[in-house]
Amino acid sequence: MQLAIPIRPIPTDAEIKEAIALLRPPDLAIRLIVGNWYICAILLAVLALDAYRILRGRAALVSLTLSVVILLCAVFLFSYFRWAARIARDLRAFGQHVRELSVEYDGLRMVGGADVVTVMPWSAYRSWHEGKSIFLLQGRDGAVILPAETANRDVVRGLLQSMIH
Repeated sequence: MQLAIPIRPIPTDAEIKEAIALLRPPDLAIRLIVGNWYICAILLAVLALDAYRILRGRAALVSLTLSVVILLCAVFLFSYFRWAARIARDLRAFGQHVRELSVEYDGLRMVGGADVVTVMPWSAYRSWHEGKSIFLLQGRDGAVILPAETANRDVVRGLLQSMIH
């Protein structure tokens, strides 16, 4: 018996947002702090200066401290949105190169430009996650969004559970 479940290859913006939420690592805050250590060091220096001034009976430099906190928040937000934009770009690029996508027992069958057929075996994917409206497959070459159609959701879930460990 041959299984071939057609899947829409181009994800919607809502599906991409859901994929970004599923891909967000639990230690993202720590990664942002480590990646932007210099601004964190400046904030710690300003806080130490404020503590020193308060211990000496002087007023804290509130405007300087507030400015550094605002700068830190801006750098963190910029870093996060840059990460999310890169993920969204990669997910959209996959959909632009694939005309047809189907789930089969052997893997994902993709038909690209000039009718080039590629079957990506299940062994190419190391994990998968189920969201509200998508299945997200993660592999060596990035992530793939499979929209979770209500009619085929249980079949696709069962296939992913049995094929990707």
